Amino acid sequence: MRKGGVLSFALSLSKGLSKGRRYWLNLLCAFVVTSLIGTAVVVIDLSYRCAHNLVHTHRAPITSTPAERGLSFEPVSFTSADGLRLSGWHIPSRNGATIILCHGLRCNRVDMLPQAALLAEHGYGSLLFDFRAHGESEGEMLTYGYGETDDVLAAIDYLLSRPDVDPQRIGILGGSLGAATAIRAAARSTHLKAVVAESAFTSLENEVASSFKAFSGLPAFPFAPLTVTFAQWQTGLRISTVRPIDDISSIAPRPVFIVHGTDDDTIPAEQGLRLYEAADEPKALWMVDGMGHESAVNLFPDEYEKRIIGFFDKALGIDR
Repeated sequence: MRKGGVLSFALSLSKGLSKGRRYWLNLLCAFVVTSLIGTAVVVIDLSYRCAHNLVHTHRAPITSTPAERGLSFEPVSFTSADGLRLSGWHIPSRNGATIILCHGLRCNRVDMLPQAALLAEHGYGSLLFDFRAHGESEGEMLTYGYGETDDVLAAIDYLLSRPDVDPQRIGILGGSLGAATAIRAAARSTHLKAVVAESAFTSLENEVASSFKAFSGLPAFPFAPLTVTFAQWQTGLRISTVRPIDDISSIAPRPVFIVHGTDDDTIPAEQGLRLYEAADEPKALWMVDGMGHESAVNLFPDEYEKRIIGFFDKALGIDR
């Protein structure tokens, strides 16, 4: 082969190899881009669905009544400031004091029957009711303490309308979401004279950061930021507005009792300690050793009775 022919053949071969490399490089780039787009679509879709599930109701049925615990009661209803009908039970007081009982997320008033029964043994009346989008109350969206605070304020107004309720002896006890909401409501209404908050979170932002997987079943990264964004868009609310830790000092000089399990993996015990530190006197703290995200009324009934009844007796002026 002549020299010129060899050179020409080499150049042709080189061009062929370059075209081959470019083809495979382009194919690889297309695969990567398609994979990234597909992953993004899946993440966005799952985040949107997760947000929808987190803010829309999955109602637990009403499976019991106070009558099954030997308690007399009256079915009641009242209306929130934004027009939602809320359903509940009123158990009359024998000692002049009434406690509003606030359940946790995706529960209902039935879950507060153990507390109501205990209070009734000591003469206390109680108002158990379903938060919006729970139980038999109206509403379709959960707002994690924002709208639920208005529900508690409506409950207070209802009790104040009853001639058999002493307006100077109204307390509140809540668990989890109900505890955070109780703190927020007490900071907004001086009609609540004593507050027991079991397993409350410091802020919704902190709760999402620490327990997103527990609530959603998805890893925090990369789903949490997108889920929060979608949830805020669906509810029209800002997560930063629900901060019980900023509210709790406003409750003083009315007393606050913080109860939290040391092994709570849904709302870490550190959040209960921070709430206690942020509260002004008078305040009390019970860190329940070995307890998770539940009420000590079921695990340590005797100690719970001693501490909770003692707290309300002192705060509401009940003589024994």
